[in-house]
Amino acid sequence: MKKWFPHPVFLKEKSTKKIWLAMKLSFVLMLAACLQVSAKAYSQNDVRLTLDLHNVKLRKVFSKIEKESAFRFLYSDDLVPVNKKINLQVTNTPLPEVLNTLLAKTDLHYKILSNNVIVIAKKGNVIQQHQVSGVVKDAHGNPLIGATVQVKGTNTGTATDAQGRFSLEVPDNAVLTISSVGYQSEDVSVGGRTSLNITLQVSSSTLNELVVTGYTTQKEKDITGSITSIKGSQLTTIPMGDAQKQLMGQVPGVTITTSGEPGGSSSVRIRGFGSFLTNDPLYVVDGVPTEDISYIAPDDIASITVLKDAAAATIYGARAFAGVILITTKQGKAGKLTVNYDVSYGRQYPGHGYSMLNPTQTAEWTWNAMKAVGETLSNKQYGTGPTPVLPDYLKAGPNYGLLNSDPATAALVDPKLYNINPADGPVYQIIKANKAGTNWYNAVTRVAPIQSHNLSLSGGTDNSKYNVQFGYFNQQGVVNETYLKRYSVRANTEFTIHNRVKIGENIQIALKDNPTLTNGNVGGNEGNAIGWSYRENPIIPVYDIMGNFAGTTAPGLNNSQNPVANQYRTKNNKAYNTDIFGNVYMDILLPYNITFHSSFGGDYNNYYYKTYTYAQYEDAENNPTTDYVYEGASYAQSWVWTNTLQFQHTYGAHYVKVLLGEEAQGGQGFNLDANANTFFTVNPGYTGISTASSSGRVVTDGGGAYSTLYSLFANVNYSYKDKYLLSSTVRRDGSANFGPQDKFGIFPAVSVGWRISNENFMKPVQWVNDLKLRGSYGEMGNASPVKLVNQYNTYTTSPEVASYDISGTGNSLTEGLMPNSIGVPNTHWETNKTLDFGADATLFNNSFNITVDWYKRTTTGLLYNPQVEATVGFLTSYPYINVGSMQNTGVEFQIDKHGDFAGNWHYDIGVNFTQYKNKIIKIADGTNYFYGTSYGATRIGDGIVTINKIGNPMSAFYGYKVVGLWQSQSEIDAADAEAQKATGNPNATYQSGGEHPGEFRYADVSGANGKPDGIIDANDRTIIGNPNPDFTYGINGNIGYKNWDLMVQFYGVWGGNIFNYTKWYTDFYSNFPGQAISTRVLKSWTPTNTNTNVPIFQDRSDASYNQVVNSYYIENGSYFRCRNLQFGYTFPKGTLTKAGINNLRVYVQAVNLFTITKYDGLDPAISGLDNNFGVDYGTYPFVRQYIVGANISF
Repeated sequence: MKKWFPHPVFLKEKSTKKIWLAMKLSFVLMLAACLQVSAKAYSQNDVRLTLDLHNVKLRKVFSKIEKESAFRFLYSDDLVPVNKKINLQVTNTPLPEVLNTLLAKTDLHYKILSNNVIVIAKKGNVIQQHQVSGVVKDAHGNPLIGATVQVKGTNTGTATDAQGRFSLEVPDNAVLTISSVGYQSEDVSVGGRTSLNITLQVSSSTLNELVVTGYTTQKEKDITGSITSIKGSQLTTIPMGDAQKQLMGQVPGVTITTSGEPGGSSSVRIRGFGSFLTNDPLYVVDGVPTEDISYIAPDDIASITVLKDAAAATIYGARAFAGVILITTKQGKAGKLTVNYDVSYGRQYPGHGYSMLNPTQTAEWTWNAMKAVGETLSNKQYGTGPTPVLPDYLKAGPNYGLLNSDPATAALVDPKLYNINPADGPVYQIIKANKAGTNWYNAVTRVAPIQSHNLSLSGGTDNSKYNVQFGYFNQQGVVNETYLKRYSVRANTEFTIHNRVKIGENIQIALKDNPTLTNGNVGGNEGNAIGWSYRENPIIPVYDIMGNFAGTTAPGLNNSQNPVANQYRTKNNKAYNTDIFGNVYMDILLPYNITFHSSFGGDYNNYYYKTYTYAQYEDAENNPTTDYVYEGASYAQSWVWTNTLQFQHTYGAHYVKVLLGEEAQGGQGFNLDANANTFFTVNPGYTGISTASSSGRVVTDGGGAYSTLYSLFANVNYSYKDKYLLSSTVRRDGSANFGPQDKFGIFPAVSVGWRISNENFMKPVQWVNDLKLRGSYGEMGNASPVKLVNQYNTYTTSPEVASYDISGTGNSLTEGLMPNSIGVPNTHWETNKTLDFGADATLFNNSFNITVDWYKRTTTGLLYNPQVEATVGFLTSYPYINVGSMQNTGVEFQIDKHGDFAGNWHYDIGVNFTQYKNKIIKIADGTNYFYGTSYGATRIGDGIVTINKIGNPMSAFYGYKVVGLWQSQSEIDAADAEAQKATGNPNATYQSGGEHPGEFRYADVSGANGKPDGIIDANDRTIIGNPNPDFTYGINGNIGYKNWDLMVQFYGVWGGNIFNYTKWYTDFYSNFPGQAISTRVLKSWTPTNTNTNVPIFQDRSDASYNQVVNSYYIENGSYFRCRNLQFGYTFPKGTLTKAGINNLRVYVQAVNLFTITKYDGLDPAISGLDNNFGVDYGTYPFVRQYIVGANISF
């Protein structure tokens, strides 16, 4: 599939130079990081210093030496005169000599320890280093595994093992800092002790954790908008290779529909739908906006923050219309080099396939279909007479339906006659019938491997930090010849070049090789491997007698295609994406506690594809002589330059934080596609556009897009006594895509919070640790997908429409211009207004957390590009105009509980819930509905499956409501009599589709005047289903015992419908006689089986049967899925130390272990286009994975 941004943000040639400059700087910073990685521990004599210090405090001299080396000082302020001013001048002098000179005129001496620590003490005090060991436990006496024990002021430290024990060599006067996630840190003076017992208390620090909220950070407890933050470690539990898929079920308010296809897109919706055209959230990675995060390895992610309401997201302006997902990648930390290697390998199994009749049943029901309408029983393959007979051979050259009993059979199936190459003479294929039946779903799917490798190197000093990650992900698809391979490298570095200046970069380079399923479910195209797998007759084998592909060239088998052959012929297809993404930044601490931050970032994406269509000899609708090559490329590049000033200060009981910023964004993109045919060879190494016949080359598409956006924004956060909270944001966006009067949009937001738990009347309530009520209101704009050209009339050429024989000779046409689109200069921003009320509570000694939100979001000025009246003229594209309004209301909550019990047991359990209702309020003056996109090949009637109608949800299913099946001709006659009475027309029929017993009976919903009128016509089409779920939920749990841990994740969808389009192909004989038939027909209506909802199986077509959309195709989309079950073991540190391993965890895992659903298709997780989703044309199969893996740290 072509990589193309629908409305890219891109840059011009001048700005390209800036990107290359930034990339060069990034390369220098990456090189510096790698040099840091390769550096070894300092030898004291290897360090040479040049210092020229005059009248400087001793403390600053120590600090200066630390900056110039990897050594750290350890001393007591009570014993060392750190404020004494001295002079020191040395040039390229070894460190010991520098220290001797520095301390020569003092009563101090030093000792350099083995871990690059310099201990300073008074002369006469012996500096000694000794071994100290201890145990770290919680308040209940349970050992804390992995707690950090560090010598304060140094990089020296270790971690506790499975029994909470540690051992460390330290100076006598050392102070140890002991910390663990979720607990209060503790400082312990060692003195002369060799054994320590330390108890850590549960901390409320999670409330004080800083959360990235948009250009800045904020303490979680002070947030007044609707924000959810999760750690990257929660994403890597499922090896999906895609952070979008791993978010499923983890964040309330976020609904995600995914595909089992490697690299398949996910539909991510934050609080439902707010626009007819685009509802994708904005992704911001390390401060740089992007529309695609599939290039980011989940192992690279440190945290994800979801901004859901306007108060939280307005800071990002118009691009944040559908919410914001902020991604922060892992950064380096001061300390020695740490190497982490995460590896996993597994096998993937496709879910259940379609239930189809075997060859004998298929033949019998073919006869039943003809019997139902009184036809003569005859079929090219099954013969004639009262009973069908399965042939031994489907085809032998021009002959078909051959039986071994036929004397001519032996001569006809002579392999010597076989030929499938037209160049060698007439095609003579011989296909032996597979009477046992071919399971086409099993034939085109497979058990496929999946593996993931991620290597990270991290460390640094207080002045330079680095994190370098290398990733490789390889997922082979369960459908033949589909896969995703991704190679990625990321380098994040940061340098303190002055005590007030910091610079850094975050850069990633990724390559994806991702040939996908041709003609997938989105867009409704049946011509893919899954679609053919439920259409190909099971009597057809995969291969003919010579091992070449078999198919439907023999009469009586209709026109489906061999899905195995189709997929095999895609094995040489190419789809490469190269993406370079990142930014460079600088922070300067100015006077008065003001911080200036500047970031310049960009995204460059290059896509290339090449697909082959080979000559087909085996199918009824074949292409026996010509091979095609489709080749194309595109690039998209974007840039963003952000500058902010931030001030924060506490004035007694008042806290103020102010952020001012400006941001410029721009970019450009271009794509070119071509196809060619007629080659001298079909070798994929030689076939291409340039090697085709010149007459067979066609450039099919070429185009570009440009866009710019300039913004100013401000944010103020205020709190009084840590009880009363206020946040206010305003952003002004300017877009070149709107006309002069509408270029700029101003979008404000305000939120307030009341921390009730800090009120005096709450103090007696000891079990409430934190309780906050909050509310917000805000507005956001949307310019997507309007482009600059929307303002102007555009024209194109057309020899068929816009040409004239000016000379009058009859053979000389002069080509002219014709309208392409009509400009609309007054199109303006979509605006959504969001009201949100919520509460956050932390209870029971910080072990129980609850978050609840209710919201109402109203979008006005909805953008859409409806078709114009034919009187305007022939147009090839339609302008975007503001047409209406839409409303979403919803409730979401999250509950988390963690703790320990029975000694060595500990647990974490989380439950989240999302419910929203979508309603269209207005479309346009004089219009109350418009249809969704005509789906696929327009197989059922006019192809309209969905409608967008006032008072109903977006993309509702639309058609006739089935109220049962006609049971007899007398029932039909009675209904017709009532219709004649109601209409006064003696020739009227209740259902104008020529109804028959066993066919659908439709509900009389409405007539021309809006009331039931006794007959069924187009006025009776109504809403027959809603693809939006009633609610979704996630259940996530961890339980651990000593070194063992068990993780489980569930995801559920309740309510919501699916339109199962596959039924039209498999349940109605007359649609495609001779192709595969679903086992549903075993329950179909017959005169002796009337208690059923499956219609009669017959060779007849009419509106009461198979020619219109109706509720027979609607199914319940609810499901409950075990997304992840993981069982792991962490080895005790004592057993690993000798091998140089710091930590080792191994695990086994099952992904998508089971799904409980009533849906009859392959997978109830169906997505699609926003105004036409939830239609299943043959989606990629559900995939079950079994994984083994390990996390190793050195």
